[in-house]
Amino acid sequence: GYQLPSIQLNNKAEIEGETTQANTELSITAWDNEQKNTLSKIIITVNGNPIHGTNGWDISAEKINKKSIKIPVQFSVGVNAIKVSCINNNGVESLREAVYISYEPATLPQFKTWFIGIGVSKYADQKNNLTYAKKDANDLAAAFSKNTSVQTILITDEQATKENILAIKQHLLKQTTVNDAVIISLSGHGVVDDEYNFYF
Repeated sequence: GYQLPSIQLNNKAEIEGETTQANTELSITAWDNEQKNTLSKIIITVNGNPIHGTNGWDISAEKINKKSIKIPVQFSVGVNAIKVSCINNNGVESLREAVYISYEPATLPQFKTWFIGIGVSKYADQKNNLTYAKKDANDLAAAFSKNTSVQTILITDEQATKENILAIKQHLLKQTTVNDAVIISLSGHGVVDDEYNFYF
């Protein structure tokens, strides 16, 4: 048999519970007891959202089987479920260690709702054209726009390029906070590969 790699939240007892502070620092140690193995990734999520992207923090280039780190984490209002794990060079993941922190600020922060509508009815190959995809995106954007507190971004047909969609992502990364809500609607053709990755 084989052993799973391991991970530990060194300061779990200190940070768990209620806080009025908007952030904390996680003290983490990850290791693999099999000397021949090395650590590949460290994965940290807050309420299911990975803070280093969907693939985690890649440390494979370091070729080490033990790593201690301190990572800053920002909270959203309410309960924050923080989960950490690591993956070794064989793709084997450790058990996930969790800590739950309830952030209750003295003054509630301002937050926004964003609607991102992307609709494609016209394609380079006209056989793939759709009737209602663009209309769906327009209708949803119009409905959300009736609420003046909602920030709306709409791109349709030839505007819906990879570059423009990635530009929206970068805009959101700069303009949103952990307390904002982002609603994304994709209307058009899509495919799923063998690993269940979705492509629009």
